[in-house]
Amino acid sequence: MRSDDRIEEAIAGGKRNAEVMELVGNWCAHARAKRMGGVGMIEQMTGLPISHFSMECDHAPGGGIAAWDFGESALDFYDRNCTSCTKRKPVGLPNLSKLVTERAQARKIAAGREQVELERLARELEERAQARQLLRKQVDAVNQSLIDDLDTFDRKHEDVDRKRLSEAAKLAPERIDRKLLDLLFNQSGATTSLALVALEVASHVVPNERRTVLLAQRLFSSGADGRTAANVLIANLETMNDGDLVDLVPAAAELACPDRERFGGAKPHSSPKLFLAMWKANPEAVHAGIGRLLDRKTVPSSQLAGRAMGLIIEYDSGAAKTFVREAASRYVRAHQLLPDLDRYENLGDLAGAIDLILTLEPEALDAVLQDLAIGANVEAQRNIASIYAEAWRDRLRGKKDKPHPEPRLRLGLDRLIWLPAKMFDSDVLRTVSGAFRNPPNEVEALLEQHTDKLIGAALLLDETVADKKRSQSDATPLSQQIEWQNLSSAAYEVIEQFLKAAAKVSKTEDAKAKYIAAIQAIPEERAMLRGVATKSAMKMAESVEGLKAVLPTLYSGLVGASVLGRAHAAMALADIPSRGKQNLPALVYEAFCVLLLDQFVAVHKSAVRTLSRISLPEDLKTRAALALFHLVSAYSGAEKDDRFLLECVDRLARLADHLPDPDKLREFLCLATLKSDPVFVRSEVRALRFSLGKSENFPLIVAHVLPQHTGSLNGHDLEADLIQTMTPAAILKHKDRLAEVANEIAERSMWLSTMITDSLYRAGAREEAAALLDSMATAFGTSVKDKQRALFVGFPLLAYKMEAALAAGNDAAWATLAGEWDAQVTAQRALLEDKRARDSRSRFSFPH
Repeated sequence: MRSDDRIEEAIAGGKRNAEVMELVGNWCAHARAKRMGGVGMIEQMTGLPISHFSMECDHAPGGGIAAWDFGESALDFYDRNCTSCTKRKPVGLPNLSKLVTERAQARKIAAGREQVELERLARELEERAQARQLLRKQVDAVNQSLIDDLDTFDRKHEDVDRKRLSEAAKLAPERIDRKLLDLLFNQSGATTSLALVALEVASHVVPNERRTVLLAQRLFSSGADGRTAANVLIANLETMNDGDLVDLVPAAAELACPDRERFGGAKPHSSPKLFLAMWKANPEAVHAGIGRLLDRKTVPSSQLAGRAMGLIIEYDSGAAKTFVREAASRYVRAHQLLPDLDRYENLGDLAGAIDLILTLEPEALDAVLQDLAIGANVEAQRNIASIYAEAWRDRLRGKKDKPHPEPRLRLGLDRLIWLPAKMFDSDVLRTVSGAFRNPPNEVEALLEQHTDKLIGAALLLDETVADKKRSQSDATPLSQQIEWQNLSSAAYEVIEQFLKAAAKVSKTEDAKAKYIAAIQAIPEERAMLRGVATKSAMKMAESVEGLKAVLPTLYSGLVGASVLGRAHAAMALADIPSRGKQNLPALVYEAFCVLLLDQFVAVHKSAVRTLSRISLPEDLKTRAALALFHLVSAYSGAEKDDRFLLECVDRLARLADHLPDPDKLREFLCLATLKSDPVFVRSEVRALRFSLGKSENFPLIVAHVLPQHTGSLNGHDLEADLIQTMTPAAILKHKDRLAEVANEIAERSMWLSTMITDSLYRAGAREEAAALLDSMATAFGTSVKDKQRALFVGFPLLAYKMEAALAAGNDAAWATLAGEWDAQVTAQRALLEDKRARDSRSRFSFPH
C-alpha cells in the first residue's frame, strides 16, 4: 500500500474514532476514551483521534482491549461492563446504542445468509445423493460399495472414506466402472473435496484423458491441490497446449517458490518439480507466463515473477540472459508501474533474481540499465544505484564463502565510483556509501588498482557539493535548507568512504606517500574535504609504517588553524586501529587534550565524543577531567545543550577518581544532570546508572527521570534497575523527594510508586514508607477500579504493620491485622470472580 493510501486510511480511521467518541460521551457521563500510545504527525495535522483507544469508566475494572478502530474496543467494553451496570448516567443521543444496534442487525443478516447457504448446500447434497442411488442400481457390488463410500464422504468428509476410494482405484483401476467415473467428474464441480476425490481416482484409472488433465489444471490453478494435480500435469506436459501452460505458471511458480513472508520468515515447503518440468518442456510458454505475472502490475505478482526467474536461473544458468530486460525494467520502474508499492518498499525477490543475473550476465544487465537511465526519474535512478550496489553484496547467505566473479565486482566498482556525480541524490549517495562501507574481501585487489579513481571521484564530488552550495542563499526556504543539509551530509559520507577505501588499499610506501600527497594538495579553503581526508587516512595507521605516514597530517590537523580541520582530526584519532593507537606518541594525546577546551563548539564536541573511544595516558587523564569539569560548568549554566551536557557528565564521572574528592564531584555531576530536560536524561540514564549510581545524589536523578517512564508500554527492567541502584544512605538522604515523586506518579504508575515505597522501607525509612502507602490507599474512592488500586497498595501496607506488631510483640494488634489481611484476600477473590464473569461476556465484535 502506498503512503498516500495509508494516510487516507488513517484519516478515515480518525473520523470513525471521532464519531465513536461522541457516541461514547453521549452513552454515559462516566465513560471516556483512553489513548494507548503517542500522537502521530497525521493526527497533529488533522486533529483527528488517530491511535489505539480503549473505553474506561471509574465504575468498571481494568481490562479489555485498545483497538485502532475505537468502535471495536467500545463494544468490547460494553459487553464486559455496561450490560450489567447500575451506575449509568445517560447524556444524549445518538449514543453507543447505535453501534450495538448496528452490530445486532449485522449479526442477524449474517445468520440469515448462513441459514440460506446451509439450506442450499443440504438441497444440493440430496440431489447428488439421488444421482448416486440411481447409479447404484446399474453397477456391480464393488462399485456399489464405492458409491456408498463416496456418499458417506460427501456427508461426513472423513478421510478414511476418501482413502478407501483412492486405494481401490490405485490397486484395481480396471474394476472402476466408467459410469462411476462419469459420476465423479459430473459432481466434481459441486465442492472442492469431491473434485479432489475425482482427481485421485481418475489419476489411477484414466490419467491421460483430457478431462483428467483439465480437472488437474482447475484444481492446481485454484491452489486446492498440489501433489496429485502436479503429477498428472507432469505426465501430460507434452500433450498440453501453450495456452494451458501459460495459465499454469502462477500456481506452479507459487508451489515451486512460495512467498517466505506468508510464513513469518520461516522457509515454507516448496515443490519445484512441475515448474522446472514445464520450463524444460516449453520455456517459451513459461517465459510468457512470467510476462503475464509482470503484466498484472502488482507487488505480489512482481515478487512471484522474481522468485520464478531466480529458480529458473539457478536450474538453467543460460536462462539468465532471457530475463535480463524484464527483471531490470520492472525493478527500476517499480514505483511508476506498481500502484501498491510503498515509497520505502522494495522488491526483494526480484532483487534476488537480479543478483543471479549480476553474476552470470553483468555486461548485458549493465547495457539494459544504461538504457533505462536515460530520462529516468529520481526513483528509477535510486533503483539503478541499488542494483549496482547489489554487485558487491552477498545476498545468498548459503554461498557466503563463494567469491563473486571479477566481472561482477568490476562492474560494481566502475559504476559506483561515478554514480554520485551523475545522480546527485541523497538516497543514491547513501546507497553508494553503504556499498563501500562493507565491500566483499575479493574487491580489495580491484580497489588497489583504482586508488587514483577513488581519490579523483572524491575530489569531483566535493566540487559538485561546492557548486550546489553556491546556489544556496539566505532566502532559500527552510525546508530546502534542511534538504540541502541532508544531501551535503550524504555526499561527504560517500567522499569519506571513497577515501577510506583508497587509504585501506594503499599498502606500499609509494602508495601511502601518494595518498598523503593528495591530501596535502587539497586547498586550505576546502577545509571540509581536508578534514574528511585526514580522518580517512587513519585506515593506513595499523602498521608502524602507516602510522609514520599519517602522523604529520594528523598532528598538523590537531594544532592547525582550521576549525573543521581540528574537529576532524579529533575524530580521526578515534579511527586509528587499536594496534596503531598503541604506538601513538604522547605529543599527539597532549595536542588532543587541548581541544577539549577549544573555544569552538564543533571542536570540543568532537573531542569529547572521541574521548569515549580512546584510552588516554594516565598522566593526561587529570588534564582531561579538568577540561570536562569546565565544560560541565559551562553547559549546565548559560550554555544550553542537554545532550552534550549529559555526555560530558558521563565522561567526567568515569574520570572522577583522577580529581580531588571524587565523591563530591559525583554529587556535583548529579546536580548538573538535573539541569537537563528529563527527556534527554531518560535516553542517557542507563550509562549514568553505572557512572553515578553510587553517589548520594543519584536519587535526585531517579526522581527527575521516573515520571518520563510512567507511560511506557515496554518492559520496565530499567526503572527497576534505577531504583535498586540507589544506596540506602542516598535513599534516606532524599527520602522526601522520593516520596514526593511516588505520590506524583501513583495515578499513572501504581507499581512504580510501590517500588519506591519498598526501597524506602528497606533503607530504613519505614514510617515514611507506611505513610506513603497509607496516603495512596486513602486517596482512592469507592469505584471498582479504586478498590483494585486500594488492594494493590493495601497488602504491602498491612505487611509493614504486621511486621511492626511482630517486632513489638503486640499479639492483639497482630490478630487484628491478620483479620484485615483475610478480609483483603476475600475482597481480592471477589474482584477476580467479578472479572472472570465480565471476561466471559467479551468477544470480538461483529464487523460493523
